[in-house]
Amino acid sequence: ADLTHPGKVLQTLNDMLAKEMPENEFITLIYAVVNLNENSFVLANAGHPFPVYYSARTRKHEIWNIPGGMALGLQENKDYPISTKSVSVGDKIIFYTDGLTEAMNADSREFGEEALKTLVDQHGHKSPSEIIQIMSDAVGEHRGNHEVSDDFALLVATFAGMDFPKAK
Repeated sequence: ADLTHPGKVLQTLNDMLAKEMPENEFITLIYAVVNLNENSFVLANAGHPFPVYYSARTRKHEIWNIPGGMALGLQENKDYPISTKSVSVGDKIIFYTDGLTEAMNADSREFGEEALKTLVDQHGHKSPSEIIQIMSDAVGEHRGNHEVSDDFALLVATFAGMDFPKAK
């Protein structure tokens, strides 16, 4: 598959996995390609939580609603539409798995999307490593001594842009 076309990559992966995955098992995934010429991300979604976008200009979050197809490995011949999102230098995109927002405490209360969005608004201006540490600490504090029912992955991408040489 053309690795620069997220929808085609997910179609190819899905068709391969649908033949191999045990029944009722699946993989969720967002595949993103950065287009430096257009200052944008091109994304396709296979049943994954929507990323959180942080604008360096407004210092506020936005949920990137990436319409998608079903999770990978469940059924062959599925389509994965692409979405294009514009970004500016300094903006951040937070990708995470549902184990983060669904982390339970002893009262069976989930960490939740609202807590995630609040953390992004409060700390989105910080470095990716600081944001990851703050979020990991917040989830751990929320969970307390309650057992871990699902792990989570967290990726914070900062759009740095690119300085193209000026034509002479």
